[in-house]
Amino acid sequence: MTTWQITNTNSNASTGYIKSANWVCTKTEDDLSTSITGDVWFTEPYEADPESFTVPYADVTEENVIAWTKEKLGADSVANIELTAGRNLEAMKTPIQQDGLPWVVAPA
Repeated sequence: MTTWQITNTNSNASTGYIKSANWVCTKTEDDLSTSITGDVWFTEPYEADPESFTVPYADVTEENVIAWTKEKLGADSVANIELTAGRNLEAMKTPIQQDGLPWVVAPA
């Protein structure tokens, strides 16, 4: 399952316009999970009238900001982020790398 979450926003204190959002895209399967994080900046309108914004600050939901974030990133970037999270999860399931010291024998 792939989920998107907003972990923080930054807004204009006088207008309530959300200027940026920090996001997390998480891919989960069974007991494995991997996440990709980032942030996106929105262009604030020049109007100082909060009524001109589509959704008043007090009514903004996480779903709103996720939709705005995905729109700002663009469909290709969203697909690439989700694909990368999926590939990271597959790499966790079937590792091609390992850590350790070959000359140290694990205790029996």
